[in-house]
Amino acid sequence: MLNLLDLIPKKDEYYDKNKKFSKGLSSCDIGLVRTYSLNPIDTFIANKINSITSGLFNHVFIMGKNGDVIEAELSGVKVNQLSKYINNDDGVLVFRNNTLNEEQKKNILAYSYAQINTHYDLFGVISFLFSKEINFNNSNKLFCSELVYNAYSTANVHISYKNEKISPNDIFYYLKNHLSDNEQGWIIQDYKKLNINKIILKGEKLW
Repeated sequence: MLNLLDLIPKKDEYYDKNKKFSKGLSSCDIGLVRTYSLNPIDTFIANKINSITSGLFNHVFIMGKNGDVIEAELSGVKVNQLSKYINNDDGVLVFRNNTLNEEQKKNILAYSYAQINTHYDLFGVISFLFSKEINFNNSNKLFCSELVYNAYSTANVHISYKNEKISPNDIFYYLKNHLSDNEQGWIIQDYKKLNINKIILKGEKLW
C-alpha cells in the first residue's frame, strides 16, 4: 500500500550535514548509501528499501580505478565519479578489506568494469518494493547489491550471509559484524553526512 509519507524528502537522526570524507577511498572499497534526495521518487524507493530490509541503507556501489564509482542505477550499470557523492547530500559509509591481494583486486575490478551498460532489473526492483522479494534470476540485468556481491564472489570473498535476494543492508550487516579489531580484514575506511554514533543495529555500535 502506498504511504504518502514515503514520498516526502526529509533529514533524520542519522544525518550529519557537517561530516565529509576525510581519509580517502581506493579501488574495491564498498560504499553503502543512505539517500537524502530531494526527488520524491528517489525518496520513495529509498524509504521502501529501508523499511522492507529493516536497515539504514538503500544503495551500494564499488570503487573502481582513479576515483571511479561503479554502480547499478535505474539507467543501468554506470561509471560515475566520486565527486557525485562528495557533492550531494547522501550519507555514505565505506568499508575496506585490507587483506585483498592483487589477484583478488584484479578479479573484482575486471568483473565490475565488464558489467558497464548492463541493464538494471526494473521489474525486479518493483517486485522487491511491493512483494518483499528480489528477483535475481535474470542474469542479463543487475541490482546494485547483486553487482557488488558478484564482484566480490570472483575473489572468493564473502560479503553477505545470504547468496541470493541480497539487499544493501544484507551487505551492511555482514561487514559490520566482521569488522577487524587489528585492521587486518574489514574496516570502516570513511563516511560522510552520517551521524556515526546513531548508526546502531541490534544494540551494537559500529565501533
